[in-house]
Amino acid sequence: MIIEINQTTGKDGRNFDIFYDSMPRFLGSIGRFRPIDTFRLRDKRRGITYTGEFALPKLYDFIPLKQLWGRPKLVHNCFVKNNSHNYAEFGLYEEGIGRKHYHIYLRRKERFDAFFFRDQKLGDCICIFLEDSEEQVAFITTRLSDDGEFCFYSLHLLDKFAEFADLLTVFTVYFNNWNWPDPVPDGDEPEVKRRFAAAYLEKFDPEWLSANFPE
Repeated sequence: MIIEINQTTGKDGRNFDIFYDSMPRFLGSIGRFRPIDTFRLRDKRRGITYTGEFALPKLYDFIPLKQLWGRPKLVHNCFVKNNSHNYAEFGLYEEGIGRKHYHIYLRRKERFDAFFFRDQKLGDCICIFLEDSEEQVAFITTRLSDDGEFCFYSLHLLDKFAEFADLLTVFTVYFNNWNWPDPVPDGDEPEVKRRFAAAYLEKFDPEWLSANFPE
């Protein structure tokens, strides 16, 4: 399954057209006061609206270097509702020095881990795994328009995890709310730029995309 998340308006007040296997599915929007503003994805055909709202971490997560002595430090998180019902929670966590990754919770049951890095050919990328597992379920690539004003995501999701398509689509919009991609690096830069942590690069399988989604 391939999901395309295409930005249609500029950096201030972003809107998105979202397609599942080339079929229109959602209209997405992020308010002007990002990243703390609310974002929404609407599917009028199915009568579904996902709404994500920024939430401050607990006070103890503001303790400097807290993550060195205890649980991972929560940097920022977001609660998502589906037509006013609790649906999901996303959070960026830091372990050790500079080792950051995302947790993706669905109704506090299923959890996925997402790791963010840069690749010379693909630009900004996100690998998504089952919690504490080596099984990769999705791979997100990013590209910018030539003028750098518009961002486009391709979410490649294994068919056996298609039930989580909405969850990971909403996560991608949340990710955009906090992160603006850099241009693809020039050819003289290293193939992989260690953005979050070198330790996570061992999870990156450069053959995963071509093996599961051959052209």
